[in-house]
Amino acid sequence: MSPTDPGWYPDPSDPSLQRYFNGTEWTDLPTPPPVGTVTQTSPPSNKGGPTFEDDPRTVLCWTVVAAGALVAIGSLLAWMTASAGIISISRNAFQMGDHESMTADGPIVMVLGLILIGIGIARLTNTSMPRFIQRSPIIAGLGAALVLGYDYHSIRQWAESINSSGALGSVGTGFWVCCVGDALAIAAGIGLMSSERKAKQATAA
Repeated sequence: MSPTDPGWYPDPSDPSLQRYFNGTEWTDLPTPPPVGTVTQTSPPSNKGGPTFEDDPRTVLCWTVVAAGALVAIGSLLAWMTASAGIISISRNAFQMGDHESMTADGPIVMVLGLILIGIGIARLTNTSMPRFIQRSPIIAGLGAALVLGYDYHSIRQWAESINSSGALGSVGTGFWVCCVGDALAIAAGIGLMSSERKAKQATAA
């Protein structure tokens, strides 16, 4: 694609040389730009998306979105599993009560995951929000950590009772998926606070 403004540009046939574009067409002979001539070049494009070094805020916001998705999806997957021969059963975060009855754990974790997704998207779109909501990836992550920590003890007790009866009980995949998402949310929240603090300090200086 030809440029639109007159000036010296890399030669389309040999980028190591410069060719003058007069605004309509390329001149006949390539030549190095005269001393003092400002060469117009296009900024390098980052086709792979933003890197952490280039734009830590965007990367961290997307991390919050991904963390929320992991927490929400993990709440629907198995938090505890038991198997005996070819028979296996599992319970997700919504079935942590006695006899697989529904408890508040599942809805709480699901809502926290959706909140994280909403916060990440709001930060990406620069939506105005109160300061305490800006810090809510950490708050939501800590809330999910409390639920996970409480349920882990219950799951371990349940697994031990299953194992004592001759079957095999274990912590389910969904629980660990929630743990990974929770850790990412807290880390990204801390990272966002740190990057914003550095940006304010740079602006003040």
